[in-house]
Amino acid sequence: MVVGTFLFYSTSKLEVETSQELAEKEIEKIVTKVGQIVMLPSQELPQVATVEKAKELAKTQIFFEHVRNGDQILIYMKEKQIIIYRPSEHKLINMGGGISVRTN
Repeated sequence: MVVGTFLFYSTSKLEVETSQELAEKEIEKIVTKVGQIVMLPSQELPQVATVEKAKELAKTQIFFEHVRNGDQILIYMKEKQIIIYRPSEHKLINMGGGISVRTN
């Protein structure tokens, strides 16, 4: 796992289902599952994106090299953390800190 890396994440490079489209209850379920694996920030609910174009995303940053369609990306803006979670295998694929997020 990569921790403490600087990431640049641009949602304009992939089509994702954002946290506005997911019900807060669904996000809480995801957080609960990921929280069974790793300690998560407790002061904020993350933005969640579901990967739909893994090959394109993998080309943007080495951080995303093992991402697959269906993986979920948890973005903690205040804590500047990003986590890639694979629900089909209930495991973390990668996580890092010190992120910079551009949404347009």
